[in-house]
Amino acid sequence: IHHFIADKFVVSNSHSLAYAVNAYISMWLKVYYPKEYYTELLNFSQPNELNGFIKQAKLSNVAFEDFKMCKTSNNFEVDYNTNSIKFGLSIVKGLSAADVEKINNIKCSNVYELVQYIIENKVTKRTYEPLCRLKYFDTIFDNPKLLEKLINDCRKIKKSENLMGKIDKIVNEGCEDYTKGEHFKFQQQYLQFYIDEHPFYKLQSTIKENKEELLDIVKSPSQLVDVDDGKYLLYGIINKTSILKSKKTGKEYYKFTIEDVEQQ
Repeated sequence: IHHFIADKFVVSNSHSLAYAVNAYISMWLKVYYPKEYYTELLNFSQPNELNGFIKQAKLSNVAFEDFKMCKTSNNFEVDYNTNSIKFGLSIVKGLSAADVEKINNIKCSNVYELVQYIIENKVTKRTYEPLCRLKYFDTIFDNPKLLEKLINDCRKIKKSENLMGKIDKIVNEGCEDYTKGEHFKFQQQYLQFYIDEHPFYKLQSTIKENKEELLDIVKSPSQLVDVDDGKYLLYGIINKTSILKSKKTGKEYYKFTIEDVEQQ
């Protein structure tokens, strides 16, 4: 058995050969069967890795189905009818496997059937709430906030009440939908990535139109390197702020999480 030193570790030739063969097969699949390759890669990725791999797949001309009702599967899956990849509902934080199965079996054509299906099949709030907020059902009903209210109120319906009449009454009362900013926040909360276009693209376009030279000066958070004076000029979206206290001095300080299209 032959060994060699790699990064201070003793590695056997058989081990390195196995990795080399695995890398060769993976690259071959990536080139000749990209949909199948990315489907399996996404199914075995961590939540914080999905955004990068999905972007990489799209750059390789791999198409994805919309994240909408009747267009998803339990896990990422190749749809050979549309020549694209279906999103797996398992990526949504908090969804149970039983509810995922129920949601993917929905066959509804209107909001009455949808609400009735969710109630009769005992789909839990921890499942329908995030899906409403991710606009998963908007091919049926285009106001996610009102749809949430419909399901919540109709779950408490009395036997003497008519479901369709109850739905009509709530719809007529109306409800203002979530804002675009709230929808972006929900995508980060439940998916840990933006399934729609990243909100920073719009701001980046504005900078490019009004002060293009600024993009040559500022840096993305992912491009930062250590400098002597500790000063940086960067750009991004502040998506989280928090007040912390120094253990050493006891003084409070602000922590900002800055994000661009690459990463935090």
